[in-house]
Amino acid sequence: VEAATTIAEVLWADLEFEREFRMVARDTYTTIPPARGLTDIPFDAWRELGADGVVSCSVSRVSDDQIRVQARLFNVRSLDSAFGVEYSGSLRNVRVYAHQLSDEIHRHQTGLEGVARSHLSFVSDRDSQSALGLVPDRQTKEVYVADYDGANVRRITVSRSLNVTPALAPTGRSLAYTSYRSG
Repeated sequence: VEAATTIAEVLWADLEFEREFRMVARDTYTTIPPARGLTDIPFDAWRELGADGVVSCSVSRVSDDQIRVQARLFNVRSLDSAFGVEYSGSLRNVRVYAHQLSDEIHRHQTGLEGVARSHLSFVSDRDSQSALGLVPDRQTKEVYVADYDGANVRRITVSRSLNVTPALAPTGRSLAYTSYRSG
């Protein structure tokens, strides 16, 4: 239940952030009864709210730490499935599944690449460590990486020195930065 809630919240935020789709207000669609299954959707109620499409997701546990996420985008007028995907893997990756789904919906519906799986790199002195070397009590700047929405912040450097100007490669597989570790 927690994984499904996280996926729903992250997917909503991702789609809303891109501003490619007009989202039905959350307080409005709370009046619609929840679907009893992946395809058992109250299309008439969604049509009354003016929705053109609705995303339906199902999250199930495969094992203690493995889940399966199934998602479909339905055309509310024709009742056809316009798009469908399935992900399976670690329970620790629920935000990744939501970001992936958002980007795939964008690509499928608009032909545009979404930003939900992109990352930010930045420097911070948030760990309040003193720098090693000649200047006593000088704060360090370490390099961090986070999801585009600020979640999943991960510290990359641990040099206790000044590290600046991080830049992620377009593939997201490498990071360059300047370090003053040796002065």
